[in-house]
Amino acid sequence: MVLEARIAERLGVAESGTAARIEGVLRQAGLPVSRPRELPVDSVVDATRLDKKARGGRVEYALPSRIGAMAGEESGWALPVDDQLVHEVLA
Repeated sequence: MVLEARIAERLGVAESGTAARIEGVLRQAGLPVSRPRELPVDSVVDATRLDKKARGGRVEYALPSRIGAMAGEESGWALPVDDQLVHEVLA
C-alpha cells in the first residue's frame, strides 16, 4: 500500500502525504512498509504483467487518491504506470 501510494503521488493522482500517512498507520500496526529485500525488483515488475489489470503490454494499477478514496474512476479504477517508475519506487 505504501509503495502504491508513492507511485500515485509521483503520478500526481494522490494527495501529497498520502504515502506517509499510510506508512505511519501500518508501522503502528506492526505491518511491513517496504518491499522485502530478498524479492528482486525485476521479479515484482515481471509478475505484474500476469495481473488481470495488464492490458496491451501495459500494466495498470489500482492507486489511492487519498486515504479512503481511489484514483481512476473514469478509467475503471486502474491507471497505467510505466515500468521505470515502478522500478524507481521499488528500489
